[in-house]
Amino acid sequence: MSSGMSGSCETALGLAQEYEGRVQVVDNHRISVTQRHAVLDALSLREAGYTAGQIREILEKTACDSLIYVGVNTLEYLKASGRVTGAGAALGTVLNIKPLLVIRGERLDVYAKVRGTKHCQKLLITAMQE
Repeated sequence: MSSGMSGSCETALGLAQEYEGRVQVVDNHRISVTQRHAVLDALSLREAGYTAGQIREILEKTACDSLIYVGVNTLEYLKASGRVTGAGAALGTVLNIKPLLVIRGERLDVYAKVRGTKHCQKLLITAMQE
């Protein structure tokens, strides 16, 4: 998982040092579907004859070539993680505010805030088309 969203990457990097280059950890700032695609890319590169170190370099070089849009149905988890205050979550719930988030590399940002799930879905499709 991206170093910007989890400490797991730093832990893995530390552990990999004990294996003197035999273990490669890729911090390509990916999560979810894009992380799965990075694994598939790594497998294809391996089949093409690239070394583990070369694969790591390629994946890290293309780290910011993808992004993920997330339409949030409830503010409960954003509140629990501290990304939204309790008052903000309560007000957003009353007003039916649905944030559309975007993950770019290791950053999670608000792309837009809209009222209602249908508007959020429409904006999500528009953002993907752009």
